[in-house]
Amino acid sequence: MNGKTVFVADRQLDPELDYAFEKMIQKISFEAKISPQLLRKYGGKAFEDWETQTGKPIMALNAMKPEDRSSNIYVILDKFRHSLEHIVPSVKKMDKTMCIASVSMEIMFGS
Repeated sequence: MNGKTVFVADRQLDPELDYAFEKMIQKISFEAKISPQLLRKYGGKAFEDWETQTGKPIMALNAMKPEDRSSNIYVILDKFRHSLEHIVPSVKKMDKTMCIASVSMEIMFGS
């Protein structure tokens, strides 16, 4: 890692997290046939809503105990799912989308 700061969904993250977030967006876009821009918007909104609800920055997930981090990730995933409900065409695609998002967020914040 070169220490360069980047922004993911309007959040300041390090390059490895940026890469993981972007891979998540690309995989979901491919599976659900939804534009990456729209997914970034809804992903950013889920992060923002969680930050507002908890009063913590999204990067606080890295410092949490595993069980706390997992429960907070599920809160974010629930917000993301709620945003996508009206645009993901089927239950099967929604389940696949949420599986990708869940694994990706565990990788992003589970270090």
